[in-house]
Amino acid sequence: SFVDWWFVYELSMNSEPNHPKSSYMHKDRNGVLVAGPVWDFDWNTYVPSKTNSFTIKNAIYYGRLFSDPVFVTLVKSRWSSQKANFDQIPNYIRTVAAKIKASNDIDKAMWPMSAASAGSVNGDQDMTFDEAIERMISAYETKLAFLDTEIEKM
Repeated sequence: SFVDWWFVYELSMNSEPNHPKSSYMHKDRNGVLVAGPVWDFDWNTYVPSKTNSFTIKNAIYYGRLFSDPVFVTLVKSRWSSQKANFDQIPNYIRTVAAKIKASNDIDKAMWPMSAASAGSVNGDQDMTFDEAIERMISAYETKLAFLDTEIEKM
């Protein structure tokens, strides 16, 4: 679960775990600690400036986890087994975007917002829906390629 949790945050470029007010783990009585649920994907995700570096590799306790060869082996193995699924995400984003575009238009008409008024570093509020979707996909694909290269080197 810690590997998958890390993948989600890295692929979405969500830096919340660097100041972990919204980083959650849970444990059933007599169970093991489980990472998740993932949380807080609002104003600091899919930022193009974060595509060619790790976003949370040293956040919380991940610096320590990545110093453990067993954890690194798990990361590499899980990446290898899930990479084909990660490659399908841009198509999934486009499919969902087509379904929600009309809703987005109504939302923008009812609740106009700019990046400045939202306090956003992402800036997608100032883009058209299609521009924001394509920028998200482009950032995702660049980050995916970065992680593919860097995980191989681990």
